[in-house]
This record gives sequence, structure tokens and C-alpha cells, in this order.
Amino acid sequence: MNSIEIKGVKSIMTHLLTRETFDGFIISEARVRTFVTYTIDGTFQPDFFTEEEKESDNFPTETFVRYASVRKFLFEIIKGKRTPTYMKLVFHAPSLLIERLIEKSGSTFTKDDVNSLTATVSFRGGKVTIVTGTNYRVFSPDRSLDEAWDSFFERFLTKNNIEF
Repeated sequence: MNSIEIKGVKSIMTHLLTRETFDGFIISEARVRTFVTYTIDGTFQPDFFTEEEKESDNFPTETFVRYASVRKFLFEIIKGKRTPTYMKLVFHAPSLLIERLIEKSGSTFTKDDVNSLTATVSFRGGKVTIVTGTNYRVFSPDRSLDEAWDSFFERFLTKNNIEF
């Protein structure tokens, strides 16, 4: 687990709301407080789709939706002259990234041992913090995947010129 304070609030908000930077991640929850609180539950609802759509090769298999599918809604909620008083976005690594990180880390885990690798972005009091975390289905003293996820996320931020 790593707690990262972001230096450039405007920069990360631009990446979160108007660019595709975070679109590849899965989102389980988004909460925005303006004059009311908006909550988006990112749980994928397959019953919304037709049988033909469900049989498509690119039909989602994740429990939650990709951030790309909700980013524009969040932007519509937030855009304007006032910033929200609070915002929280809970991102998850997609399955393929989890598999890649397990392999690269030399971890003893399998994909089935991992519930999620998360990055929770919070905006409060004019500051943005990101807390990374891991959620396992099994207990193990092995922390190599935690370290690989933390390292990956810091590299992701650096690569996208998000200062911390």
C-alpha cells in the first residue's frame, strides 16, 4: 500500500476528466459531491444488453466497467466554475495487467488468488491523494505483488507527467 500526494491538482483532473489516461482501468465506484452527492456504481450489468451483444467477442468479462465508459458522465457533473467539495474514484487493474504484474514480480500468487489491485483517487480540501492497495483471496506473507503494483502505478503517473 502506498499513499501518494499529487502536486499538480489541475493536471491530474485534466487527465482524469478530459483525457484517455485512466480509460484502461476498471472503475468500481465514483463519488462526487457538489451541491448534491452523485454516486456511480461501476458494477457491470449484463442484463442491459441483448443476447446478440452478449455473444460478441469483445463483450466485457470484468465485474466492473472500464473507466472510459463513465468518464464523460463525471466530466458533465463536474464541469463549471466551481470545483467539487469531494471526489473519490476507485480504480482497479484489469485482469491482463494483474496477470502481467504477477509474472513480472516473480510472485507466488496466481490470478485467482487476487481479488483486486486498486488505486483510490481522492480530492478533498483542494488536495488529491492516491492510495494503492491489494486485496487477496488468500493469506500470504509474499508482498512482491504489492510492491510491483505500487511501482507500476508510480511509473504510470510519471509516464503521464503527473507530479507527486
